Amino acid sequence: EAIKRLKGRSNSSRFKVIYKVYSTFKYLLTYFISVNFNKPNAPKNYLKINVIVAYIKLLKYYILLKNSPIYYASIVLYLYYKYYFINL
Repeated sequence: EAIKRLKGRSNSSRFKVIYKVYSTFKYLLTYFISVNFNKPNAPKNYLKINVIVAYIKLLKYYILLKNSPIYYASIVLYLYYKYYFINL
């Protein structure tokens, strides 16, 4: 429900930033899910392990981001919001 609200209000700058962060996480998550390591031109084992570890870490952060206030993700990417939220 919150994501629907953010998507609808994406024209205002505050909600636009938050929705960008969420959509970026969602895109990365779907990309890592779609990787097929059984292809003949699949990456070597060390690369496969690193991609799997990155996927697991991304999934963990995605779940945390989904369960926590999404505003904190925007302060990591935009210093203006970091200053704004610290001085609240």
